[in-house]
Amino acid sequence: MKDGIAAAGPGTKEQVLGMCRGYIRFATEHNALFKLVFDNRDAFVTDPQWQAASNSARRVLQDMCLKLESGAGGQPALQVALHSLAHGYSKLLGIGSIRPGSGGDRDVRFEDVLALVDLRVKPETSDDTRPPADNSGPAHSLR
Repeated sequence: MKDGIAAAGPGTKEQVLGMCRGYIRFATEHNALFKLVFDNRDAFVTDPQWQAASNSARRVLQDMCLKLESGAGGQPALQVALHSLAHGYSKLLGIGSIRPGSGGDRDVRFEDVLALVDLRVKPETSDDTRPPADNSGPAHSLR
């Protein structure tokens, strides 16, 4: 995730995309490990190295989400939403339900999925020169 952020552009939304791409890249490049860790979590939850890696990844997600406005569910809901998108996309890639670049109906890019979520950068961290967004959007939007 950190590598994805480092490779992303300077904007907050670009960094969110980079973070998610880093997650997806790890899941696809280390698919067996990804499955082992997430499908057998109980086997690792007490391991100090697993705990350190898990806590580090959680901090990256939390720090990124602090740059974004959150909706009624607050930061925890925003974190779950972004983690769910990246994790679910990774799982769908792993089972072949989506195939980016294939040109067919399974050609779904993660950035197109993420674009469906109304991510709003907090004004104090805003890297956007547009006027502040109207926060009266639909209840399901992430503000």
